[in-house]
Amino acid sequence: MHTSALAAEEVTARDGLPVTAVARTIADVIRSGLSSEHAAQAITEALDRGMVTEADLRAQAQKHRGRVADVVTSTLAERAAR
Repeated sequence: MHTSALAAEEVTARDGLPVTAVARTIADVIRSGLSSEHAAQAITEALDRGMVTEADLRAQAQKHRGRVADVVTSTLAERAAR
């Protein structure tokens, strides 16, 4: 198990339990090595289902930079080009 400090906007409640917000969860799985293809699918499905906003994803990309920023930025650019 890995731990790190979470900002208030990175935590939400599900059935009364604290969980990480969708954008933070996506950033975490990208950082843990999820393939770019699967991460892009998760981003697309979360956006399509209204579970996350582009602004939330961009905030995580800016916070974590590196691979998170690369995957989020490229996925959002591909969506905008459609």
